[in-house]
Amino acid sequence: MISKAVDNTNSGVEVVSEASLKGKVVDQSTASVSSDSSETKSSSSSSDEFRVNPDKKDTLIGKFPYPPQSRKSLLEMKSSEGFLNLFGLLLVVWSGNVMYHNWRQSGQLIDFTLLFTMLKGVHFVIGYWFSIVAFSLIYSVLSEFILIQFAQKKRLSPFWDGINCTIYALAQLTMFAVPTWIVFNTDSMSPLCRSALGCQTVVNSFKMHSYFITNRYFREEIVYEGKYAQNGNKPIFNNRYEKIRCESYSHWERLYWLVFDFVEYVRIPSLVYEIEFPRTDKVDYRYVAREYGGGLLICLVMYLVIQRHISPFLQEIETYDWYDLIINLTIPSMIIWMLTFYCVFHCFMNATAEMVRYADREFYLEWWSATSVSQYWRLWNRPVLKFMSRHIYVESMRRVKGFNKFWAATSTFFVTAALHEFVLIYTFRVFRPYFFCMVISQIPLFYVTEKVKGTRFGNVILWFGYMLCFPCMELLYFRASLRERGPNF
Repeated sequence: MISKAVDNTNSGVEVVSEASLKGKVVDQSTASVSSDSSETKSSSSSSDEFRVNPDKKDTLIGKFPYPPQSRKSLLEMKSSEGFLNLFGLLLVVWSGNVMYHNWRQSGQLIDFTLLFTMLKGVHFVIGYWFSIVAFSLIYSVLSEFILIQFAQKKRLSPFWDGINCTIYALAQLTMFAVPTWIVFNTDSMSPLCRSALGCQTVVNSFKMHSYFITNRYFREEIVYEGKYAQNGNKPIFNNRYEKIRCESYSHWERLYWLVFDFVEYVRIPSLVYEIEFPRTDKVDYRYVAREYGGGLLICLVMYLVIQRHISPFLQEIETYDWYDLIINLTIPSMIIWMLTFYCVFHCFMNATAEMVRYADREFYLEWWSATSVSQYWRLWNRPVLKFMSRHIYVESMRRVKGFNKFWAATSTFFVTAALHEFVLIYTFRVFRPYFFCMVISQIPLFYVTEKVKGTRFGNVILWFGYMLCFPCMELLYFRASLRERGPNF
């Protein structure tokens, strides 16, 4: 049911006795994900465990869900080549046809006037990205550096941990407050740039949160490791974290490794922090150029679709009937959505992963074949799913007394809907929770679509729902922003 949207993480959660931790590290071979589209099994990772506090009995020990491993992107498989070739050929033919008609009508292949309007304020986005990364780096590294000193001296008391959590909450609040003030107090940014600003804010917030929470567990390991060492056990970590906490290293050396570790994490296209990420042996620069180039060409095609099939209707939105607008925007909106998926999740993320030698390319699974709402949410946007599973779903059950799988899944769904709405508030500068209500309204659909799961009818229901959803959301937000803020919203 609803818990299945982020479930299957429970397969990696088990209760381990204190005795089982004496002398060995818990194996991680059981954390797996199963779905109707053959989701891959997980493998072991030294940072994918929570261990018991020796002073507390019957502690729930669970492995982090979805640990990273070396995996190819789904559309890189040989079986997808024919589909991608046809897809690319159709885009080339259609784009050529559009440019030919543009040349016949106006004497130019592409009119970039709308593009310059869409990129208005892009310097804010670029400057903000550098600023927020610098802020995250300084805060995260300095706080971790100071807290490791406390942990090594066994002085990491609940009081200091509470102070650290309070400062962290203020840092997160600042990271959301500053761009919000910028968005609502400047008219020199286009909706596209405001949307990019909102996405940047959410992504950096996720990264900082994962770094904070995961290292919090590792600091607890340092505090309690001495009690294991007294029983003749070897150190738990045999990786880069040893360099950070090794007492033989100077403060400057430890600070260098902290900075290096965080910068590597920022570069990698993953929202979940790991001590060690799976890596490839070398960079295939031809692959990088091909994927980045393909992504830019897809952006050009999206611009042509917007210019020819979407912008004319939105500019005259008040003169068309609602029915006419939905009919005319359904196909272009679906094309934009599909092209955005391919451009971001396949081209840009795979190219970025190749540049930094990140081997886990599971950014999506076969979501287009999903036959239920819960299955769709498990297969679409895997980086966000992995973050939500570890830091909302699993963490809420561990930290909040009385939280079962149903309430953990429901809270995860609410957080997901709220963050989507946050980005839309930035984009249109109005608060109309249409998308939030649409996502929450899918909760009953979990029960309905489970009845037709695994059938062609279930897949048709999903596609029909999204074909109707996108133009409706587009029109609702555009009209609300137009009426409240005028044509230059």
